Amino acid sequence: MKYILFVLVTSIVFTAAAAGSEGWAGLYRKTGGSVIGIGELHEFGKAEVLVDYSTGEAGPLFQVSEGRMGVGRAIGDQSPPPIHQLERSGGQIRLDGKVLTEIPIARQPFQVKNGPIKIAGELVRTKEKAKGVVVVVHGSGDGPRRAYDIWTNFFLSRGWAVVVYDKRGSDSSTGDWHDANLTTLAGDLDSVITWTRTRPELKGLKLGVWGVSQAGWIIPQIAAEGSADFIIVQAGPATPVDEFLGKTLESELRAYGFSSEEIGKAQAYYALDVAVSRGEKPYAMIEAAYREAMSAGAEWILKAPDPEGAPDRRFMAAIAGFDPARYWQKVRVPLLALFGGKDHVVPAEENRGRLETFLAEAGNKQAEIVTLENDNHLNMLAKTGVRTEYATLSRFDPVYFATMTRFLERMALLHR
Repeated sequence: MKYILFVLVTSIVFTAAAAGSEGWAGLYRKTGGSVIGIGELHEFGKAEVLVDYSTGEAGPLFQVSEGRMGVGRAIGDQSPPPIHQLERSGGQIRLDGKVLTEIPIARQPFQVKNGPIKIAGELVRTKEKAKGVVVVVHGSGDGPRRAYDIWTNFFLSRGWAVVVYDKRGSDSSTGDWHDANLTTLAGDLDSVITWTRTRPELKGLKLGVWGVSQAGWIIPQIAAEGSADFIIVQAGPATPVDEFLGKTLESELRAYGFSSEEIGKAQAYYALDVAVSRGEKPYAMIEAAYREAMSAGAEWILKAPDPEGAPDRRFMAAIAGFDPARYWQKVRVPLLALFGGKDHVVPAEENRGRLETFLAEAGNKQAEIVTLENDNHLNMLAKTGVRTEYATLSRFDPVYFATMTRFLERMALLHR
């Protein structure tokens, strides 16, 4: 995967807050010493979100008046009244009347190439000497770097530098991830890691990789080669791509209360849809299956089938047949794997079991695998874990942040 040509853009500027739609994005220290981060979280649109990394409390920002922002009561709720208020006056920023200290952040843009594709990103640091550097890896869908602000800010708050990049076809990166397979996306990551290793300001520091969800299929490819000193995988699937959708459907529909008979019908329908995407079945078959399901009043049908050749169909065809097993079986670097007990996208029990088996086969004795029983796919504290609940939630699991913090502290001392 080492086919890299890189171009460096060298402007480095420390600013008190990162660029944001309202100028609030960045890191802030509260009077008691705990740190909050403000940034985008695209799971809920592009509104900036405030996260307290000590308590896990999270809510979106919305305009209250000139120079004043409210913090919503739930992650998807921007309606008044706010649960907290931010205001800027007299050169200071206050949260509920108490002064916040802004933590200056430096952003160093870069570009690398993976074949003809240009991947754009940035090295993000505070003024303190970094304990190490974490490279952020995308989950599914579009992946502009701002979509990972919450995690970039978290790693910065723990004293680590961060390298974050735009997924191919997102923001300033060229190409189209819909036409890339998982090995190609791992190649993009490999190019970014190679660039990161060249930076003199990071010389001698440990390099870790963090990623969520779909990154669980990408990160082991890199880790198997020893390209990272350690890895953190959040809600990463250990199942093969060809089994993943059916397992996810079964878990989520069961949580919604569907019968086994209806779950079976849904699995058959979406398996057919995937087969159409891969060119194994004619498009007319999914059209007919859709009409039949709608006539029967199937409540698990979310929308009409995507057209032939639609971007998501191209991606399903591109990733067909991928199985992470042979990569995990070679991973021997320190690993923290986090699962949510109420995650129906990547159900914890099966994926954890598979991962434990693969790592045992690898002889990896440096793996820590943690299931946080009350967490959903985003490691937010949940009641049911179904996706329709997400917008009503107001807190990341503070144990989630604390677990990563402890692991990072150990990694900073690794082999010293």
